[in-house]
Amino acid sequence: MDTHHGQHVVGSGLPGSVWLSLAAFLAITVMAALLGRRGRIGRRTSAVGVALAVLGGAAVIRPAVLDDVMASHIGMMPALMTATFAAPALFVRCLLPNGGLPRAALPAVGLLSGAVLGAVTVLWHLPAFHVRLMGGSTLSPLVLLLGGIAGAAFWLVVLDPHEATSSWRRRTVLLYGVPSGLLGLAVLLAPAPIHPELGAVWLGPMADQRVGGLLMMFADLLLLVPVLPAAVRKVNRSASLRPTPVRG
Repeated sequence: MDTHHGQHVVGSGLPGSVWLSLAAFLAITVMAALLGRRGRIGRRTSAVGVALAVLGGAAVIRPAVLDDVMASHIGMMPALMTATFAAPALFVRCLLPNGGLPRAALPAVGLLSGAVLGAVTVLWHLPAFHVRLMGGSTLSPLVLLLGGIAGAAFWLVVLDPHEATSSWRRRTVLLYGVPSGLLGLAVLLAPAPIHPELGAVWLGPMADQRVGGLLMMFADLLLLVPVLPAAVRKVNRSASLRPTPVRG
């Protein structure tokens, strides 16, 4: 990583840590999305998915990796989405595809996990907070670890199959999905860099930021958007099954 006129930039070629972050993000996100289309997951596939989620998530929160990836959106966005969103999604889909939380705990766990996950995602992008995360700070792994725990709880709620919990699944998805989607659009469409000090030499701060926004929306489109219609449909179906009062 080079420093040029106060700007933290990645050199002419991306460091290996950034490539690792990108590879883990793409592999975990795509596998989680593909498994989400299956009704049942075999034991071998499940074991591979759990291993990929654990190893990939652990790899991107290592301080040595974060030192490099925090210098650009093309590195820090995949690290964030892998550790807090995609790896927990893959882990839960493979290990506990039907949720597993007591039904009475779903409202509290859903609200808390959605709020914490959304807060971690927003804080990760705030310029003042981001400066504290750079420079070998031990805060970065701790933030991502907290986000990963919240992400696992989030998916345990969202993947619960019971129709009676569909309203809480929908609220949990929206609690995280709305700020995450708005933030992704802001990063993608902002007229000026949110972090002008970040970027790759060959890409520049503005293009680097837009690539980061695209990566964030890529994860949301593959993993978050598919689960929302199911919750909405079940809510609507429950409403349509209610007896209509007969007027005499």
